[in-house]
Amino acid sequence: LLLVDPVSVDLHEAVPPSWIRRRGPDSCQHIIDDQSKFVLFASTLHVQGATITKQPFRDSSGNLLAFNGEIFHDQPICDTELVADILSRCDNAGDIQSALLRFEGPFAFVYYQRERQTIYFGRDPLGRRSLVHTAWGTGPYQIASSCNSDGDSWSEVSCSGVFSIDLSRISEPTLHVWPHILGDSSPDPPLPPSSRRFSHVNHVAALHDVLSNAVRRRLSCLAFSHNADRDETSSDPARVGILFSGGLDCTIIAALAHDHVPLSEPIDLINFAFGASSLTVPDRQSAINSLIELRTVCPKRHFRLIEVNVDINNLRDHSEHIFNLIRPCQTVMDFNLGSVLWFSSRGTGVVLRDDERSVPIVSQHCRYASDLKQGAKTVVEKYYSEDEVWDEYTSQCRVLISGLGADELFGGYSRHRTAYRRGGWQGARDELDLDQRRLYRRNLGRDDRLCSDNARDTMYPFLDDELRDLVRTIPIEEICRLDLEAGQGGDKQILRSLAHSLGLIKTSSLQKRAIQFGTRIANKQISGREVIDRGALRESLGEIVRTKAT
Repeated sequence: LLLVDPVSVDLHEAVPPSWIRRRGPDSCQHIIDDQSKFVLFASTLHVQGATITKQPFRDSSGNLLAFNGEIFHDQPICDTELVADILSRCDNAGDIQSALLRFEGPFAFVYYQRERQTIYFGRDPLGRRSLVHTAWGTGPYQIASSCNSDGDSWSEVSCSGVFSIDLSRISEPTLHVWPHILGDSSPDPPLPPSSRRFSHVNHVAALHDVLSNAVRRRLSCLAFSHNADRDETSSDPARVGILFSGGLDCTIIAALAHDHVPLSEPIDLINFAFGASSLTVPDRQSAINSLIELRTVCPKRHFRLIEVNVDINNLRDHSEHIFNLIRPCQTVMDFNLGSVLWFSSRGTGVVLRDDERSVPIVSQHCRYASDLKQGAKTVVEKYYSEDEVWDEYTSQCRVLISGLGADELFGGYSRHRTAYRRGGWQGARDELDLDQRRLYRRNLGRDDRLCSDNARDTMYPFLDDELRDLVRTIPIEEICRLDLEAGQGGDKQILRSLAHSLGLIKTSSLQKRAIQFGTRIANKQISGREVIDRGALRESLGEIVRTKAT
């Protein structure tokens, strides 16, 4: 939290809001600059290295850095120290832009350059870390990772460039737009020809290598040999958790993470279900099935399925807190998705023991593209609902991996099939390219606020730069078979082939479900775009979320 005010606030009386320590429980401190009239609060979530680098970080020249993010590199140095060293050699906003664009990874930052009495701040071009600010001229100017209780005056910091504030004049922030936006240096690639130089097998192998490397780079920040667990009473802690619906994307990520996490450590698979009967929830059923398949493919790995079960009463207890976290977003869909992410990242639920229970579920909600029998159903509620099968558990992981971005990359939405019907393969390619250009609109800042509130750092392998570059070179027909009807497994075809090559045969034919429907939290009778009335939130929960099983 940066608070700038030359007149009305006694900076020495300012206190950090409670959300700062929740986001970074390992260190919390602040620095006051009486000359420039600002105070900078920062906390630290320790996920890499043997020692904690406290923030705000002050270098030998008096420059200050508050940095929330990961810089994927192979140097034995803390990200914050590396970024501070590079920024200290920058003379202006253009230099800072160039330096930041050399990094790959999510970030949001506030940097005070003492010599020039200038504050710089911003987010990565995809907006993967949260940064919000108050309107200029409405009181003390604030830049923060999360809104305070009075969230109506806050807005997301644009991820279209770097901002600067000249403290010698206390001027309104100036936006320095990223060069690639100003110069449009990344035009749409031409549609790759149908006469392929490489076989489908070659493309799948290349996808495997690049995606596996993306997972590795996001896990390499973890010091697996360092005992940084928050709960010393946990005899078998995991450092890595996966937001796990049991679907195609996250199950592939789980299988690839297995290759980069020491076998001595488990991997937590965190699965959310809403309602009174969790075993009837589609995502719960697919999670159990995919767990069974993962254990078959990776028999030496301890995959731990954590069931996060939430009903209307649990949601009501935390609804105002979740609403404050999603702001300045405020629609029904924001709240539904936010609830799933907040409860999932909290990681509190019950864990399925490692026993011989391995009966897959086949139902109308857990069908595969190769098995469309509407009547096929295995009754397993009693099989998995016995109390002795489950133990209460809270995940100790500090890093969560998400499969977000796969649908945009590989044609997982119905609009991609619609684009194909209207404009053929070129129309489909144009739609995929459009998705890539508007990834920053996916509200990843909102998601960061929700997960970081539970002291978790979230990674997105499908947003890896090298992976996105690779996919743009693959013929559209290899990426997704949009000429097939919905339900026949044509969406994300190349990902399905990758899953099949990993031995995830059943998973490779799973049909897609949106999060809000797969978890059964969304009420289909109300529009997700409807804005929530904060004052009536608790009373209207019965309409916002799903309360009846169908």
